[in-house]
Amino acid sequence: MAKKSKAKRKGQSSGRNQMVSKPPGMRINELTQSLLVMRDCIDLVGQGKLHHFLPLYGQLRLLLTEKSRNNEPLLLAVSKGLGIPLNVGFTPLDHQAAPEDTIAIWVPLDLNMEPNAFDDLLTIDEFLDSPALYFDGRPYTSRELIRSFAVNQGGAHFSASAPSDFASMVAFMEQPLQHNLLEIAEATYTLGVRLLQNIRDLEIHAYVAFPKQSFTQDAYVFDFKYPSTVNELNPLRLYCKFRTGGQLVFGVVDLNGASYETEGLAGVLGLEPFVHLAASVHVRNDLKTDLYLYINDNLSSSVTVDIPLAILHNLYEYTCSYNRSYEDEKAGLVYTNAALVIGAAKWSQEDKNRTRRIWQHLVQDQLSMQRLNQKT
Repeated sequence: MAKKSKAKRKGQSSGRNQMVSKPPGMRINELTQSLLVMRDCIDLVGQGKLHHFLPLYGQLRLLLTEKSRNNEPLLLAVSKGLGIPLNVGFTPLDHQAAPEDTIAIWVPLDLNMEPNAFDDLLTIDEFLDSPALYFDGRPYTSRELIRSFAVNQGGAHFSASAPSDFASMVAFMEQPLQHNLLEIAEATYTLGVRLLQNIRDLEIHAYVAFPKQSFTQDAYVFDFKYPSTVNELNPLRLYCKFRTGGQLVFGVVDLNGASYETEGLAGVLGLEPFVHLAASVHVRNDLKTDLYLYINDNLSSSVTVDIPLAILHNLYEYTCSYNRSYEDEKAGLVYTNAALVIGAAKWSQEDKNRTRRIWQHLVQDQLSMQRLNQKT
């Protein structure tokens, strides 16, 4: 009887502990946290606090070379899942012409994040598997270097023993090796930040006319809400509204439910017939996030958040409400919209010029109608 009870409990436990795939949003959040660790460690190593190399070794392994339990390196997995390739300019070490008695060849990697005609454009995997240095008769790749330091030098743990070739290489040239690893860390951080910018940066542009008016409640120019599912309540939201006092703000509610708004901008109501309104979200290279609200191409209001906001930039997946809030169809105002461009990560000068021409024609038509009405 005891054996049956034990077997039952064992079966129940194995069912509860079944491995399941993490959703893409969770993986992107994990990448964000890893990049924040790398940012701080790179900065601290630059200040001479070299013990912060240890977490860098671990993060490089996690992001670029992880293979335990059939895991895929996090940066590469997120990149593949999003369909965004990661490339770097790099010229592999040419060790073939070295004299036979050469002990070591080391040069800076000189990774180019803006590849030019003199660089070989490689995928991250191709770079990791290319010769990066030469020691005691054979070349070593960056992948080998990352794994060896993570396993033996404190990135994952301090091993009680180490391969003799690795121990000899570290004893002979530890500082050059650390220099290479720091270069790889800086390049990895840059690629990771660009990946986040690619999926989180956005701009919303409109040419609108806001006549003077008063409000008894917040009045929304637009309110974009990401849809929830039966299993998941999604708070993600982007909106632009007038407060009851007449100040215009741009706001975000991120995937974690945190809310951020630009400072209120007064004096927008009753401006010239049409104004260029632009709202944008931009993840900076230091992983802080800027929210901007522009009127007529001048920076009018902004707020900086100390973290990369967890948002999604593809506005076509949102439920888009205009002249109302998502919940309340009466939470609108009186305005005229001449042109709207949404979801553009970068609004080109050509787009601006084309929209200005549309706006100018509308203004001319409006003035012509006014003159006609005056004559009649």
